[in-house]
Amino acid sequence: MRKTYVPYRRLVIYHNKFNLVSLKDLDNLENNLLFSIFNQMKYDDSEFFFRLDELKDMIGGNKNLTNIEVINKLESLKSKFFGLYFDIILPRRDITTNLFSQMIIEYTIDNKIFKGLTIKLNVDAIDIFQKLKKEFTSFDLQIFKKLKSKYSKSLFRLLSQYSSLGKYQCNYQWLREYLGVPTNYDYKTFNFQILTPSVKELSNQFKKLNVEVTRYRENNKVIHKDIIFSFIPFQNSSSEKVEILSKDKNKRALFALRVASNELNKIANSKALANKDYSKEQEAVKMIDTIRYTKAQYN
Repeated sequence: MRKTYVPYRRLVIYHNKFNLVSLKDLDNLENNLLFSIFNQMKYDDSEFFFRLDELKDMIGGNKNLTNIEVINKLESLKSKFFGLYFDIILPRRDITTNLFSQMIIEYTIDNKIFKGLTIKLNVDAIDIFQKLKKEFTSFDLQIFKKLKSKYSKSLFRLLSQYSSLGKYQCNYQWLREYLGVPTNYDYKTFNFQILTPSVKELSNQFKKLNVEVTRYRENNKVIHKDIIFSFIPFQNSSSEKVEILSKDKNKRALFALRVASNELNKIANSKALANKDYSKEQEAVKMIDTIRYTKAQYN
């Protein structure tokens, strides 16, 4: 049975080993789409279907994409994603493997009307998204989608893995290749064009984010550089832990409903709603939709 789109899921959760895979060829909107797909893969399903309007919401961005632009973005993501090298994180086989066994862009029989996108999860990749108890990365999807550059998004994923530690260290050359820095950029240009703007953007999410460069010398010549990111550590909230660790679907559903109901009560009692504050009304509408979808999922 195909799993349909469930909106308003906040967290993207996957095994840390996926962070070993460089997504340097994906642009900003393709990153949004891919991790919005990942956001839907947290529970026990292996096939997922997304309609056109849902895909537009998943891609996000600052402009309204036309239907053709959405389809072109899907084709581009499909081509790039199936060209990635996943042998580093999947069991070794003598065949080319991918996280998805199929990524189907579906049309009507006459090929005139776009129906939607079907994703089939590779059986070897299920443990990357589901039943995770430890060694996972989690972050807020909406925060991720608001980041303006693909470099910021890749750094955001890496730092999120070490969010409770407050420190991440990597080799300078490895980071360049991971981010897809143009080969003609020297360190000064890399720092000015990519690193500094990304750190500035991410400082809103990682408090007191700081970057240091450690240089290792031999015979007065720099032979190795490490980049060290440091920030104030933070822990997962209790709601995130319940969502991730709970094995019982009914408990997860009841928890989500309880949280949603509490939020609705807060909104109903607020002066803003009494004064017809539009944003608060929208929050209420979204929360009601969340309750409906949650009930449908677990009934």
